[in-house]
Amino acid sequence: VDLYDAMTDGLTTGLYLRLLRAIKGTPYEEGIIAIHQTGMGMTAFVENYRKLTDLQEAELEEVDLQQTLETLGTLYPDVAWHIHTDGQLRFKADRGMMLQVLSNLAKNACEAGARDIDIRWDNALLISNNGAPIPPDVAREIFVPFFTTKQTGSGIGLALARLMMHKQGMNLSLAEQPVPGFRTTFVISKLP
Repeated sequence: VDLYDAMTDGLTTGLYLRLLRAIKGTPYEEGIIAIHQTGMGMTAFVENYRKLTDLQEAELEEVDLQQTLETLGTLYPDVAWHIHTDGQLRFKADRGMMLQVLSNLAKNACEAGARDIDIRWDNALLISNNGAPIPPDVAREIFVPFFTTKQTGSGIGLALARLMMHKQGMNLSLAEQPVPGFRTTFVISKLP
């Protein structure tokens, strides 16, 4: 395998594996692995950065929160959902963005060990869970793009979720005090 050809083809998986077999046990093996891993890391960074900068405009429409939450419940069937919205809550939002934001919060809650998610309306939408609490030093950084505490996290989930809410004229924040009985509460509210 010609090293130049492998490099110019972007080290596709097949070529990369053939190249590794050809240089296994040589001084070049470690260097090629490092180059590949660096390239993959840069590609992931650029892709994640693109997600943050190329966000579509929100298409606001009347959204039925109860219906959105039912959809969310089917995505996370192992979670006990506690909904306190009187079933009548409707507001202007981008349905897809709202579902993506709530799904990200549910995914993060599950990854933190939550078994219960509570959603209620109290002059804002409160989304709480009983997973591991977010430490204060981490709480200050969770909306910063590319900040992550996860081994395999990209750090764009909450930053992107907040940006999506801003596109809809709303904000996503972490409550200083969670709803009683829960360890973490996120707040979706109108922007001032």
